[in-house]
Amino acid sequence: MFNRAAIRDKILPELRATLANQQRGRLRYRRGPTVVYRLLAALKEDGVELESMRGPWNVTTFALRRRGRGTPAIPCVERGQTRLFADTEARATALAGLLNWCEIEEGELTGT
Repeated sequence: MFNRAAIRDKILPELRATLANQQRGRLRYRRGPTVVYRLLAALKEDGVELESMRGPWNVTTFALRRRGRGTPAIPCVERGQTRLFADTEARATALAGLLNWCEIEEGELTGT
């Protein structure tokens, strides 16, 4: 079985760095939280159904304002005022499940 506390300790620093990078005003979609994405894949391989985890973290989309982009919106995970962007809807759903499963509070990512 997985140790939620150990997983929390592993993903929190990278999620904080990803969130800080995204909040600088220029969204950088190409670099996602790679440690977190690898963990999502490993948990899925081991049969953990993160997609079924419900809680305060929800999947939504963020509409892009500029025309001429390849996609009109980007999938993201949201709770309160905190929004983490993902590269695919499937990863956003798994990430929301992971944040809910680990019971990560919004303030743990934002430092409030």
